Formats: sequence, structure tokens, C-alpha cells
Amino acid sequence: MQKLNQHIAQKLNKLHGKRLFVACSGGLDSICLTHLLFNLNFDLHIIHVNYQLRGINSDEDANFVEAFCEKLGIPFEKRTINLSAQLKDGGNLQEVARNYRYDWFNEILNENSDNVVLLAHHANDQVETFFLNLGRKSGVMGLSCMPEEHHRIYRPLLHYAKEDLLEYATNENIEWRE
Repeated sequence: MQKLNQHIAQKLNKLHGKRLFVACSGGLDSICLTHLLFNLNFDLHIIHVNYQLRGINSDEDANFVEAFCEKLGIPFEKRTINLSAQLKDGGNLQEVARNYRYDWFNEILNENSDNVVLLAHHANDQVETFFLNLGRKSGVMGLSCMPEEHHRIYRPLLHYAKEDLLEYATNENIEWRE
């Protein structure tokens, strides 16, 4: 998928020389983004959150991402939070998880002005966000969905569908976790 490589190279060229922290779950989207950036010789650091929501599968996701990084020689850092314990007194799971992630992203961004966080949201995620926000009657700002770049957080895959990432992973023989 040369088109995807060219898009990422062109879109993120200005980030060469910066330290890129890729939020990586081990799933198709974030593994593809990591693979693309690695092949384009960016200074990568992988960050992973283990929410401990799916028992051993959560730990296996973290181990998979760590092994993937080790194989490529990419620095890896993970954080673990027991979301179930956090929600004993109530709360919204998605909101608590998002707040935890973004607090970590902000720590990373505040450590050094050259740090950048990359997320692997793609076109399908953007459509889902639009309809969720429409259902919430979010207004114009909510319907504009996720920005490609905002405060050193980048989403370079927003123009590509999940099917494009699947094709890329298949062509590159990339493994990921569902």
C-alpha cells in the first residue's frame, strides 16, 4: 500500500526530529501505524495502557505489544489501571479510561516540547464519532469530530478506512491482536 506510506511520510514529515509516542493497543490500527512510522525512520516510543478489563487477554495484549517493540528495538512503556476498581462507586467506563489515557498523554507532552502523541484513529472511527455526537446533539463542534492534529496529538490515519489498514497489514505480513 504505497499510497498509505506516501501519505504518512508527507503528512508527518514535519515531525522528523521529534519524539513520537504512539498509543498502541496491539490491535490492527495501532500496530499498522507503528509499523508505518518505524519504516519511515521516526524516533518512536510506544505507550500502552492495560486496563485489566479482560483478564488474561489484557495482559496478553500488553505482552504482545512489548514483544513487538522489542523485536523492532522500539522503546516501550506501559501503565496499568484496574478500571473495575475505579468504577466501584459508579462512573462511565469510557470516560474514566479516556481521562486516564489523556492525563498520561499530557504528562508526555509536558515533559518536552518535542514530544508528540500519535493515535491510530481511522475513517471508520471518525464516522462512528460523528453519529455518536449526532445522537448526543453535540452541535457543530461535536459534529466536526476528531481533528487530525490538536495540541501535538496527531491522528494521521483519519483519511483511511479500516479495510485499507487490513490490506496494508496483510501485504506486510503484520500480526496484531483482536
